[in-house]
Amino acid sequence: MKETVEFEFSIDALTPGTLSMARLADYLKELAALMGNKDAVHFEGVREGSAVLAQKVEIQAVPKVMERLQRAQNPSDSDGVHHSYERLNDLLRDDNAVGQLREKSGADIIQFPGRKISKALEIGPMRQIGNLTGQLIMIGGKDKIVPVHLLDEDNQHNCRAARSLATQLAPHLFKETLRVYGEGEWIRDTDGEWVLKQFNIDRFDVLYDSPLSEVSGRLNAVEGAKWGNDPVTDLFELRHGAKGKK
Repeated sequence: MKETVEFEFSIDALTPGTLSMARLADYLKELAALMGNKDAVHFEGVREGSAVLAQKVEIQAVPKVMERLQRAQNPSDSDGVHHSYERLNDLLRDDNAVGQLREKSGADIIQFPGRKISKALEIGPMRQIGNLTGQLIMIGGKDKIVPVHLLDEDNQHNCRAARSLATQLAPHLFKETLRVYGEGEWIRDTDGEWVLKQFNIDRFDVLYDSPLSEVSGRLNAVEGAKWGNDPVTDLFELRHGAKGKK
C-alpha cells in the first residue's frame, strides 16, 4: 500500500533554470498555506519542462488536503484557503504565467488563470468629507501643517492638521480615543481596495470609554433631568420621537 500521494503545481512560463530561489520560496509559501496539514505535506523538488513543483502528501492527510483544495476558489471561505489561491494567481500574473495543480496520477484539481486575469486600474485620488476614529500616536513637525497619526486597532491613519489644531490635539497623545472630522483623499488600488492616502483634520471629539451605568448616573445628576431607568431608550425617543420606540 502506497504511503504518499504526489501532487504537482506547474508554472507554464518558467523552467527550473529561470525560477529563482527567492521566487520558488514565494510559491512554496502559498502552496503550503493552500494545502495546509503542514506536517504531512512534503516538498519533493522542481521537475524539468515547465517549472513543476512536486509535493508528496502522506496518505492519511490526503482527504483533508483535498477538502481544502475544493474550497480554494470560494470567495466566502473564511480560513485563508481562498486568500492563498488568490496570492498564487498574483504571483503567476506577475510572472506572466498560468498554473495548474493536479494529482500526478489523476486529473487537474485547480486551474490558476494567472496572467489571464485582468488587473483593475487604479482610480483616484478622490476627495470625500468624513471622519476617522483612533488613538493619537504621533503629532508634530516644523511646518504650518503638521502630521497627525491615529491608530485604530491595526490600522494607522496618516492625517494632517494646522498647528493651532495640533496644539489642541497634543494633550490627548496616547490617551483617549478620538474621532476626527475633515476631508480624506482616497485611491482605489489595482486590487480593487479603497486606500486612504491622506486626511486633513478640521476638528475632533474625545470619545470617553465610561461604562453605561456611569454615563446614566451623570445624566440623572443634571439639574432638571427627567431620565428614566432606561436612558438609552429615552435618548432614542428624543432623536426619533415616541413612535420610534421599540
